[in-house]
Amino acid sequence: SGVFDSPVRPAIAGTPSVPVIHSSQWVTATHARPGSRVLIVGGATSAVEIAEHCARRGCVTTVAARTLSIGPQTILGFDPALVVLPLLSWVRPRAFCAGATVPAGDRGFRELHIPVHREPTRIDGAIATLADGHRCEVDLVVLATGYRHEAAFLPADLARTPRGLAHCRRNESVSHRGVFVVGAPCSRSAASQYLYGIARDAEAVARVIAER
Repeated sequence: SGVFDSPVRPAIAGTPSVPVIHSSQWVTATHARPGSRVLIVGGATSAVEIAEHCARRGCVTTVAARTLSIGPQTILGFDPALVVLPLLSWVRPRAFCAGATVPAGDRGFRELHIPVHREPTRIDGAIATLADGHRCEVDLVVLATGYRHEAAFLPADLARTPRGLAHCRRNESVSHRGVFVVGAPCSRSAASQYLYGIARDAEAVARVIAER
């Protein structure tokens, strides 16, 4: 609870005349209208998946990001998530605790030839200007820019990481015994923020509580 309560909305100069929504508000059937011009800001999983949906539904789709994090379609014939996430569930590398994420899976992004440019610097009316000088006319801007893990309902003196996350070992707060966190980055392993890791962590936490 709380992880998706605080979407990150980066400040973009200008005065847009078109809707600017966060990916948390995205509804494919409503927003991905054939022929509409959609600019997706962000380079991780949400951005890639929304871009793929838009392109398949006939939208004029553009992705704008500092970097695009996208992996291969398969690894040795398997979905990368089925290979990477089980491995991540056993490790806790510092990079993931500092904010790194698993690359988005390619479900046709490259085959759809979706153009990728740098992040937007301003939006004036329906014209978006991107950091690489590209300009495009848009009908909708989608901010696939993640979330802040605030969880303000937790105790004020709870130990936190430099990113503001609850500081945990094996999902339990290092400062407040009995306070368990599931679903936040690195609460147990590098997979803790993904559904695969959440399922494993929830079972582990349930066992600990049952044994106390």
